[in-house]
Amino acid sequence: MRVLSPSAVLLGALVVCACPGAARADGATDAGRAKELFERGRDLRAQGNCAEALPLFEKAYALYPPGLGSLRNVAVCDVTLGHATAARSAWLELRRAVTGSTDPKYAGWLEDADHELSQLASHIATLKIDVAVTDSAGGPSRAPREDDGISVSVDGQPLAKDRLGTVIEHDSGSAVVRASGAGVVGPDVQAVMLGGGESQHVLLHVTLRPALALPPPAPDTQSSEAPAEPQPSTPSSSTSPLRTGAWIALGVGVASLAGAAVSLVVRQTALGSLASSCSVYAAAPCPASSEGPVTSDVNRGRVASAAFSVLGVVGIASSVASITLFAISHSPSTSSALILTPTGVGAAGTF
Repeated sequence: MRVLSPSAVLLGALVVCACPGAARADGATDAGRAKELFERGRDLRAQGNCAEALPLFEKAYALYPPGLGSLRNVAVCDVTLGHATAARSAWLELRRAVTGSTDPKYAGWLEDADHELSQLASHIATLKIDVAVTDSAGGPSRAPREDDGISVSVDGQPLAKDRLGTVIEHDSGSAVVRASGAGVVGPDVQAVMLGGGESQHVLLHVTLRPALALPPPAPDTQSSEAPAEPQPSTPSSSTSPLRTGAWIALGVGVASLAGAAVSLVVRQTALGSLASSCSVYAAAPCPASSEGPVTSDVNRGRVASAAFSVLGVVGIASSVASITLFAISHSPSTSSALILTPTGVGAAGTF
């Protein structure tokens, strides 16, 4: 077992003895300071200046609560200044403190407190405050929630949220009740007149602003997993009805002009045969012996001539129609042209 040295024991004893002394010194300092404040306040009160004396009495009582004289002067100054509810609280606290006290200096203070409390009853009113909240979207009203951010004040002083819906005391006279908040469309302010001993109920109405709509998140263009947005399909110009009709017209035109060319060749051949068969009879009709071949040549020539006329007109019309349709349905990626050559008509295009 460890044995303490005599010096350690002596040091411990000195510490134990010094602690109560330190506590007594602190208490004596507070009491001395409280006495100074009390005396200054008493002088001001004697001069009729309770407005400046009241805070001195309050500080003195806070420093030294056993000094009930400071608390009594707080109650008296509150009555003088018309602070009925504050005076009532001070007299009630003083009454509790002197109840059962045998100290002769507090003799009669209990009766004084009861008398003042009865006098103050006619100067104190009660007030009950409630708040009805309505969302901007409509719907029934409701009680305020913690996240609504609504604050209530009475005469500019904030009212604790747990005091809503409860009876609170207020001095007689006017009272201004206000409900406001960051999310409130417009604050509701009501002013009421309270008579002594009167009770009133104030219902504040507030409307909350709509919650701000958050914009949808931007698509992650860097993500490879994001599905590609479907693009509207556009029909190819080469398969459009106009271009199909243009190619059909071009084909008819080319075939017709080719047929017209063949008909022209047949007609010219028939004319050549006819000329050779009747050349010796140029000034007269052909003889009967040549009537069969001549008739055949004439008929072949007439058919070829008629075919040339019809096919030529159809070929030219179809070619013009195809050129027109190609022009209407023209696109930068497609071009075509009708080419006239000594041997016929052709079409050229790029796709």
